Amino acid sequence: MKKKLLWLVPLTIIGSLLLVACGSDDEEVAAPAAPAPQGKSEPVAGGVATAVVPTAAPAAAAPTARPAPKQDKSAPSAAMYQDGSSIADILAGPAIGDIDSEKFNKDRFGGTLRWVPQGNVPNLDGMLSGTAVGRGVSWHFWESLAQWDGSGALKGDLADVWTIAEDSDGAHYSFTLRDGRSWHDGGQPTSEDVKASFARYLGKDGSFGPSINDRLKGGTVDTAFEIVNDDQFIIHLTEPTGLLLMALGYVGGTQPQIMPKATVDKYMTELAQEFNASGPYKFISWDQGNDVVLDRYDAYVPRAETPSYRAGAKLGYFARLHTIEIPDQETRVAALITGEVDSLDVISGDFYEEAMKHQDKIGIHVGNPGAQPDIGFNTGSPLTGFTDQGRLMRRAIRAAIDAEEVMKGYGEKSLWTLCPSLQHCGVAWEEASKNEELYNQNDAAKAKALLEEAGYNGEEIIILDPTDFPTIHPQAPVLLEQLKAVGINAKIYATDWSGQIGMLSKAEGWHIFTNWNSSNLYHPLVATHYRTTDGTTNTETLGVAGYPYGVGYDTGDKMHQLRKDFANAKNRAEELVITKAMADLAWADPRRVHFGQFFQLRLHNKNVRDSDVRGHPVGSPLYLNQWWGDASKRAEVPK
Repeated sequence: MKKKLLWLVPLTIIGSLLLVACGSDDEEVAAPAAPAPQGKSEPVAGGVATAVVPTAAPAAAAPTARPAPKQDKSAPSAAMYQDGSSIADILAGPAIGDIDSEKFNKDRFGGTLRWVPQGNVPNLDGMLSGTAVGRGVSWHFWESLAQWDGSGALKGDLADVWTIAEDSDGAHYSFTLRDGRSWHDGGQPTSEDVKASFARYLGKDGSFGPSINDRLKGGTVDTAFEIVNDDQFIIHLTEPTGLLLMALGYVGGTQPQIMPKATVDKYMTELAQEFNASGPYKFISWDQGNDVVLDRYDAYVPRAETPSYRAGAKLGYFARLHTIEIPDQETRVAALITGEVDSLDVISGDFYEEAMKHQDKIGIHVGNPGAQPDIGFNTGSPLTGFTDQGRLMRRAIRAAIDAEEVMKGYGEKSLWTLCPSLQHCGVAWEEASKNEELYNQNDAAKAKALLEEAGYNGEEIIILDPTDFPTIHPQAPVLLEQLKAVGINAKIYATDWSGQIGMLSKAEGWHIFTNWNSSNLYHPLVATHYRTTDGTTNTETLGVAGYPYGVGYDTGDKMHQLRKDFANAKNRAEELVITKAMADLAWADPRRVHFGQFFQLRLHNKNVRDSDVRGHPVGSPLYLNQWWGDASKRAEVPK
């Protein structure tokens, strides 16, 4: 049977970061959908330029050339480092190019970067617990098959090239792993490792996983994943879907990291405690609650493409990345000003003016479209769960909220905005997920009426407050007063971020958790507001379960069907119609309530160069390709 190529539609939904220190504002715009031409399937160097939000019919884009870096013509060619050369090769070779322009210049390497995460590091396994704080560390050592670039296109990471073809048997996704790859223990990632990691991912992910599982040829990973050899494999689906490639490189939520098969076998359903990975940094130590140490992996062979967001040449210029936890924000900022630390992940907007006073020392980044602070409910509790009473209670709590008062806790007005859309304002899904009537109601009378209808009798409502998390902590004190004002017996349970994460799997001891979402809102199937749970198999009641389907809960059954419909959509117009239907259900039966949108403030030592090369992925930092401009800092040997 003659095969035909399926073309991926280039669509972009995320804005790039607003670089306040430089006064520039780069914004990416969604491109229109294109028709799907047919032709022979050809491999693409560096991977397929897959769109951030492809429609249901995926395929390959035009071949992408590998751009040559700027070169000093009197020096050896940079190309000598682009074909299988490791970091050790670069360091041992001759100097090339100019230090300010040549990404393979060996003089950029050296020194330690000490950075402070926005909260407590709860784990380093982004696949089973995709918290933004943990990702900020683990992105530096785990790798995926593909990554997003700055335009929203999907490019190769561990995978070098791939093709997508369709015939009478279904859709076939053929991958070739890149040369030079290695585990930090000296072994080599193989197709067997990818298969094991893929199975682990599909067993966890509730966003893209169900749609992919439904399309696996034979119904299982074993029957759908064909190992050709150590370097090549094919994933066979019964029909094409853009969601497969979307999943393999998605920036938020469940991370599709590739792990050794031995690690997967040991930690299939538990958080991994071994971190033998393949990225530019290797795990050294983790003193939980205090610090994490990663050292550059000099056997790492970087890609050659220009660095862009999470794609391209990933170069670990710093000899060491030292993650240091400092719970108090004032202490963090003071440590940055005095040079005790070098970079702060997301910090409260209250410190913006202080940072502006020290622009001679401090660089400032503000993330756009930012993140949406929100609350989630304990759906395992009768008071706030998936029952008639629970639905009324959740609506009552939403009606009581004055969102503007909550958002004022995020600093001066330029650092936040009100937003009536469930999936960010300023992105492709804004209009489809908007409801101005039910957002920011601040209606005490309505809240009290709903409480009476729910039969609320003064039961205690416990709000979790991770006090060490500067962009979550502002919510609870304001929320407490607003709920008390309508007669809710609300109390705060103060904890730290990892403590809150531990509470969420329990059905007792809490009713509301405070949080924010960023990349989890970039796609409707990932968006927290629309998540579902199979009620027939998930017999353990989890506090943050999605809408249950298959057990007679109307919202769950309808949402589950809409998610299936979305996976089968043929174009953006169909996706938007379905997204609006999902949003309407979520507004009517809220499992989350958002307050607005804040723009994430990050601060760093101004002597750190190229901090904007990758644009600080929203939600988590990424220190790849950054380097010390001060030669004395580069000369420091990690202790």
